[in-house]
Amino acid sequence: MYTKVESINEIIIEAGKIALKYYHENVNISHKKDNTLVSKVDIEVEKFILKKINKLVDGAVFIGEEMVESLNEIEKKKMAEEVFENNYVWSVDPIDGTHNYATRYGDFSISIGLLKKSGNKMLPYLGAIYIPLRDTLLYTDGLKSYIVFNSSFDNAIKKEIKVEAFSEEELNRGIFITNAKKIESYNPNNLWNLRMPGGMVIGLSEVAKGGALGMTIEYEKIWDIAAGLAICKNAGVDIFSLKDKSIKDGFTINDFKFEDNSNWSVAEKYLVASKFTRDYILEEVLKS
Repeated sequence: MYTKVESINEIIIEAGKIALKYYHENVNISHKKDNTLVSKVDIEVEKFILKKINKLVDGAVFIGEEMVESLNEIEKKKMAEEVFENNYVWSVDPIDGTHNYATRYGDFSISIGLLKKSGNKMLPYLGAIYIPLRDTLLYTDGLKSYIVFNSSFDNAIKKEIKVEAFSEEELNRGIFITNAKKIESYNPNNLWNLRMPGGMVIGLSEVAKGGALGMTIEYEKIWDIAAGLAICKNAGVDIFSLKDKSIKDGFTINDFKFEDNSNWSVAEKYLVASKFTRDYILEEVLKS
């Protein structure tokens, strides 16, 4: 599997070069059914990744953000049923943060995740996130997670990432990432430490490397979280169900929504955080 990890990393860096090629051009942007944005770059990057990763894992199926957009509700549900019958599933976000990309404001990222079947669940297994403007790569080999700086150059610097305990001061000044549409779900005394990065893939990367205390997942799609959760898991970060008050190790088909414009959205709200920050977030950041 190690050679597959190397291949994923090479593919995602090449995909980043495609995105950067168009970065300073006036790229045409259109609105999808769910009112999110898409560009020709999203489509080109996704096609490039699909062509490359199809050769890596025999029998794996592919879920790409842009390919799913063309399906109706019945087709999406049928596709989901087929997905959960397979042993491996690729889930790709070609450009996370299309608005940032189109306006050249802030970072954008590319995400490739591989989920592995276990019983009736799909578990986040392998994943890579590439942030082209920083030339920074985060990935997991299924056991450990790593961050690589200057990742497209020979002088790349690679470090293992593992979230450790935070001091009281670090907790009090720590950043919490959200994509919340309802700000009233947060403690009004701690709104100052909330951040909305414009791309939740980058949010997950910040949590994985300890740059943020945690984040909530509430409206995100499978391609937003597949790679990031795999990286987080092997960096010591859990996905915690705010409904069941328990750690979640994988997803069933019932954990996603397909009606209207939900389009593979998670069906409930989760907290992504380590054991060192979870209680603090539940008590001080989120409203009970």
